[in-house]
Amino acid sequence: MLADRVAVIDAGRIVQAGTLTELRARPAARLVDQLLSPRRTLRDG
Repeated sequence: MLADRVAVIDAGRIVQAGTLTELRARPAARLVDQLLSPRRTLRDG
Protein backbone atom coordinates (compact mmCIF):
# COMPACT_ATOMS: atom_id res chain seq x y z
CA MET A 1 0.00 0.00 0.00
CA LEU A 2 1.24 3.47 -0.85
CA ALA A 3 -0.94 5.58 1.44
CA ASP A 4 -2.92 5.36 4.66
CA ARG A 5 -5.70 7.61 3.36
CA VAL A 6 -7.28 8.14 -0.04
CA ALA A 7 -9.60 10.69 -1.61
CA VAL A 8 -12.21 10.11 -4.30
CA ILE A 9 -12.33 13.13 -6.60
CA ASP A 10 -15.05 13.90 -9.15
CA ALA A 11 -14.93 16.94 -11.44
CA GLY A 12 -12.13 18.43 -9.34
CA ARG A 13 -14.01 18.15 -6.04
CA ILE A 14 -13.26 15.76 -3.20
CA VAL A 15 -16.31 13.52 -2.80
CA GLN A 16 -14.95 11.62 0.21
CA ALA A 17 -11.62 11.11 1.96
CA GLY A 18 -10.52 8.57 4.54
CA THR A 19 -9.06 5.10 4.83
CA LEU A 20 -10.15 2.44 2.37
CA THR A 21 -11.90 0.65 5.22
CA GLU A 22 -13.87 3.79 6.11
CA LEU A 23 -14.83 4.52 2.51
CA ARG A 24 -15.94 0.94 1.86
CA ALA A 25 -17.94 0.76 5.10
CA ARG A 26 -19.68 4.13 4.72
CA PRO A 27 -19.56 5.47 1.16
CA ALA A 28 -20.77 9.09 1.06
CA ALA A 29 -21.85 8.93 -2.57
CA ARG A 30 -22.84 6.41 -5.21
CA LEU A 31 -19.55 7.11 -7.03
CA VAL A 32 -17.52 6.03 -4.00
CA ASP A 33 -19.58 2.86 -3.64
CA GLN A 34 -19.19 2.02 -7.33
CA LEU A 35 -15.43 2.62 -7.37
CA LEU A 36 -14.65 0.65 -4.22
CA SER A 37 -17.21 -2.12 -4.53
CA PRO A 38 -15.68 -5.60 -4.32
CA ARG A 39 -18.00 -6.50 -7.22
CA ARG A 40 -16.15 -4.13 -9.57
CA THR A 41 -13.72 -5.58 -12.09
CA LEU A 42 -11.60 -3.98 -14.79
CA ARG A 43 -14.06 -5.27 -17.36
CA ASP A 44 -16.83 -3.15 -15.79
CA GLY A 45 -15.22 -0.09 -17.39
